[in-house]
Amino acid sequence: MEKFIGIILVTLLIAEYAEPIQFIKRTLSIDNLSDPKTILGRLSQKFFNCSQCIGFWAGLIVYQDIYMAAIISFASEITHKSIEVLYFKLTTLK
Repeated sequence: MEKFIGIILVTLLIAEYAEPIQFIKRTLSIDNLSDPKTILGRLSQKFFNCSQCIGFWAGLIVYQDIYMAAIISFASEITHKSIEVLYFKLTTLK
């Protein structure tokens, strides 16, 4: 269970929330705001900014089970959307 939650949290950190990782993504021009010119740059941008994609591949690598990878992918996306909704609600209350 700890591995499951850990993978989801690391996925969210890579996709959106860890500032050192976001700095590296901005430096490499694979963040959401940049416009990569190469196919590899576009694929990297899609992969490293998608919590569902990162969760799936991380789950597949760690558990080596496609069903567990799909569950982690789904849980990562639900957690990411929940955090966005909570943040929106908290910022609009001010």
